[in-house]
Amino acid sequence: MPTNRDMDQAKGPERCSPTAIPDTTPDHSARHCNHTSIGGQTPYPSRIIEKQPFEPTVTPKGETMNHTRREHLFYLGALATAAAVPSVAAANEEPKTILVEMLNKHPDNKKERQVFYPDIVRANVGDTIKFVATDRGHNSATTDKNIPEGASAWKGKIGEEIEITLDTPGAYGYFCTPHRTAGMVGLLLVGDVSSNYEDLKGARYRGKEKKRYEDIFARADEMLAQEQSS
Repeated sequence: MPTNRDMDQAKGPERCSPTAIPDTTPDHSARHCNHTSIGGQTPYPSRIIEKQPFEPTVTPKGETMNHTRREHLFYLGALATAAAVPSVAAANEEPKTILVEMLNKHPDNKKERQVFYPDIVRANVGDTIKFVATDRGHNSATTDKNIPEGASAWKGKIGEEIEITLDTPGAYGYFCTPHRTAGMVGLLLVGDVSSNYEDLKGARYRGKEKKRYEDIFARADEMLAQEQSS
């Protein structure tokens, strides 16, 4: 008669039940798709990339339309900066209008009074400079001694805007008539300035006009040197 040992051998080796081993797998249900049976088989779980919700930046109503004075001045400065670094194809560019403000105080340095902003402009032949009377009591003027040969001098009225079209290449020095001795001067660099730049730079200036021009020409030298090296 068969013993219990013989019966156990006839059954074969004992197999573990699916529930014989505790399930210690971490719960990833938050990071995986549901395991839906397809054709009797459970597909391999596909991973879901958890993304942060998109939160668009909302601009307050009207903010883009209402600029502060400082933002406006920064915009004008950006225009002048763009004009100050002409591209290789500058000769083929359409003529543009560049704004220069006449101010009682420099927007970034309140200690600097009676200024043109910006006080250096790099322009192309054919461009127009528009002097804007942001603060009253100023004008823009020049003389034949401060401009290239063949160019026309100008003198605007006090407190009024004036537009100057630059048809002749070279360096242009200009000033505010009532505040010239206070150092209210500026410089236009139009196209090739080699014809008169050094002469204008070495001209005799007095008082605060001299001090202001020394600073302007120092920056202009750096600007032109950068152009030549690029």
